[in-house]
Amino acid sequence: GKRGDEVRKTLDAAPYGWPRDAIDGALQALLVANLVRATDDMGRPVEPTALERKAIGRTLFKVESTIITVPQRLELRKLFTLAGVAVKAGEESAAAARYVALLEELAASAGGEAPKPAPPATNTLKELRLAAGNEQLLAIYNQREELAKAFTGWTETAHLIAARWPAWQTLQRLVVHLDDIADAEIIRTQAEQIRQHRQLLATPDLIQPLIDGATQMLRTALNELAEAYDNGYAVGRKLLEADASWARLGAEQRESLLIKHRLTDADRPKVRTGTTEYILETLDTFSLESFADRLAALPARFDAVLLDAARLALPEVQVVKLPQATLTSEAEVDAWIESVVSTLKSAVLKGPVAIQ
Repeated sequence: GKRGDEVRKTLDAAPYGWPRDAIDGALQALLVANLVRATDDMGRPVEPTALERKAIGRTLFKVESTIITVPQRLELRKLFTLAGVAVKAGEESAAAARYVALLEELAASAGGEAPKPAPPATNTLKELRLAAGNEQLLAIYNQREELAKAFTGWTETAHLIAARWPAWQTLQRLVVHLDDIADAEIIRTQAEQIRQHRQLLATPDLIQPLIDGATQMLRTALNELAEAYDNGYAVGRKLLEADASWARLGAEQRESLLIKHRLTDADRPKVRTGTTEYILETLDTFSLESFADRLAALPARFDAVLLDAARLALPEVQVVKLPQATLTSEAEVDAWIESVVSTLKSAVLKGPVAIQ
């Protein structure tokens, strides 16, 4: 090929002596007749209607050794149009580049990371992309039936992947929370099998049943924890209401202590289990493990409230911590009780006692 300024330089000089208008007009005529093809300084195809005279000097012109007939161009325009690539008569080369790029993008979306299907082979598309001008058009024309079939198949696969992928992502979110449920091993195993064997698009759908199973397991676990928490909370509130020190406190003091020890209604875990999404929203706020930890901490928190209530109601109160022990006989029990009684009697002589 030759750049426009090289052609001008040659034909300007002897023995030709062509006017600049004749040279530029001849290049334009050759381009319109598809006897040459043109690319800009970035290597991109330049159509006749897009070639500006001021850009001719830096445009590269190459002789077309392949001629595309009018019926072939009609078939190519039909092929491009069916794929959604707009094309005008005489601008097939530019449309071809867009068509190949579209097919490559579509092939990428018709496969991918497991459990998606493996990406389709695109060696043919790479060869088409490396070709240019009429050679590229002829190659596309010769493979038009295969390319049309690939376009249809890849489009269908891409749509199926787009439809199934959100469910797979939901299953992955659920599986993360199944680590705290022993009976969920079968769901974790089946999900991994789907990944390994790239079964995202399997028929029948393998993912939704696992979502349903995982959802029910997590729903049951959350409801059980919520019920246990409510029961533990109710027991704690009864202990507070029965405590003399708590009864001496004003409403603001009581509320302050509940806030301090995170025992207000606002601190109670908000559990919604009506749908899979509600369950995931709940678990994103606190996991089953953290929920269980909060449940286990309830008695200690209410004990701390009782202790603080005693200190507020009776500022001179003494805190007596009962000794821990492992008792294996009645004699050891009697000895432990005697020790505790002795400790409490000694302490109460000095003032009010709060037992911890």
